[in-house]
Amino acid sequence: MTLKPFWNPAWGQMPVGGLMSGTGKNLEAAVELERSFSAKGDEPPFKIAVIYTNKPKTSRAHEIGGKYGIPILGNDYRELCNERGVPMT
Repeated sequence: MTLKPFWNPAWGQMPVGGLMSGTGKNLEAAVELERSFSAKGDEPPFKIAVIYTNKPKTSRAHEIGGKYGIPILGNDYRELCNERGVPMT
């Protein structure tokens, strides 16, 4: 099997989604890395286009998204399972 690239840099920045459930330190570091390219006058190879969290009430997703202007998506997995009567796995 030959691996094929799923993104061509000629298309511009690769849009990525950031996943987080807690403090978001890794996500924030990725956003800072993206911004550091721009600060040097370079175009970053990626753009964090959305933040997704499975803990929208307790994670820092809204804080980080607001700080950097990144939209937030979130679903509380525990709440979702409870609403549907499905055991958490």
